[in-house]
Amino acid sequence: MSKRDGPRVKRKPVVKPAATLTLGPSDYLRIVLPGAPVTKKNSPVLVERGSGGRPLPVLLPSQPFRNWLQFLTKHPERLGVSLYEPKQRLNVTAPTYSGPAGAVAITLAQPLNCCALIWRARRVGDTLGYLDAIADALQSLAFVSDDQWIETWDGSRKLLDPKNPRVELVLSAILKQEALL
Repeated sequence: MSKRDGPRVKRKPVVKPAATLTLGPSDYLRIVLPGAPVTKKNSPVLVERGSGGRPLPVLLPSQPFRNWLQFLTKHPERLGVSLYEPKQRLNVTAPTYSGPAGAVAITLAQPLNCCALIWRARRVGDTLGYLDAIADALQSLAFVSDDQWIETWDGSRKLLDPKNPRVELVLSAILKQEALL
């Protein structure tokens, strides 16, 4: 180990939540995230973290993104969540739903398509920045165990609603046949 490397820091393994729900071919989960959507990389914050001889620079998401995520985390009752199954519609309270086994948390861990309708207050922000922020929010809220499960964003678009900005999401399963096409 050279002077430049500094002490090695052992990182704790990240534990991802296990799947509690698997969507079938015609099932989908509808989620409404209230508040004006924000991107996370427009104004990142550089902080120094670490102990020992030399602190390491760490890049944090933008402050508006962290505020939006904190709002969503502290007010789960404001999230609109509905699980649609064939022949029945179950209204759920985020992040749980009442199924045959009682109330369980909704965490998906399967290949997914996420159709995101991004209702903005103003015509600002880039689509990829919004989609990245939405994927991270879904993982932080434990709707998906890892945002890498979102494989496609088919049907996603940016829209304008100055009076009621929000993000409307529809998560559906990607079947093996679709993945091969």
